Amino acid sequence: MDALDEYWQELDKYILKNRKLKFIQQIRAHTGCSVSKAIEMLGSRYEWLRKEFPDKFQTSAEEYWSDFNS
Repeated sequence: MDALDEYWQELDKYILKNRKLKFIQQIRAHTGCSVSKAIEMLGSRYEWLRKEFPDKFQTSAEEYWSDFNS
């Protein structure tokens, strides 16, 4: 496993624990991207994880995003 894989695994933990703001903070610190780009990356990574590892999520997609307004 390379450093990039390790980095994504760390970010994935935030998604799986429903810590969306922490994901956004970390991705922005690492890439220097805008908030809107970080939110876009969060959504893309969430969709990928949901597809690849559906059993790792404790809530439905609707519940996951219910407390998040961008």
